Amino acid sequence: MDVMRQLKSRLSYANVTATIALFLALGGGAAFAAGKIGPRDIAPGAVRTNAIHKRAVISGKIAGGAVRGNQVARNALGSDQIKPGSIRPDSLQVPVTSLAAPSGGAFDVTAVGSANYPLANASWTQSPGQVNLLAGEVNATLALDEASGKGSCQVFVAVRANGGTIGTAQMDVSNTALAAHHADIEFSPLIDPTSSRTNALTVQISSLYCAAGSQIDSSRFRVMGIG
Repeated sequence: MDVMRQLKSRLSYANVTATIALFLALGGGAAFAAGKIGPRDIAPGAVRTNAIHKRAVISGKIAGGAVRGNQVARNALGSDQIKPGSIRPDSLQVPVTSLAAPSGGAFDVTAVGSANYPLANASWTQSPGQVNLLAGEVNATLALDEASGKGSCQVFVAVRANGGTIGTAQMDVSNTALAAHHADIEFSPLIDPTSSRTNALTVQISSLYCAAGSQIDSSRFRVMGIG
């Protein structure tokens, strides 16, 4: 009872007020104040970079269009950060377009002489101001006809666009057993026309001294438009 009387005798308005103030300062007041702070209570420029916790800002907190090109650091974005299919050929400063994919199948080259080699999907439209680049390859099974007395089976491939030669390839084979061979074709570009035109690709095959069973197995071409 003496302890209680001594405690009550020391309680005063000032003591109680100081105790409450201390409680608020140690956490209770901070939690209360945080719940009452709104956007209008934050002065412009008050929240600085070093006040934002690492990884505190997530994608869902960034407004659409808020990050512009001049805000992205040089070399910050790599191929892993670009969504597949998000960059289309027609969105490039210089558009690149796949225009045609001609191809051909098996063709006998045993006979001496020249012949037209049939192609599928061999025509396309070239637009004004557009340069066309071509790439191609030929796969063959060839052998030298030993009875010819010559040094090699020779196959010449001439690729033409609208009658003019734009690409060639040659295969010289000295083995007398049939074997697989490959040749890449080198092309000249088709310069941009002043008006739209339809281009047609044709191929002529010439052969000499090739054994029976020698043939072109397949061919394929790609036509790309730039501009």
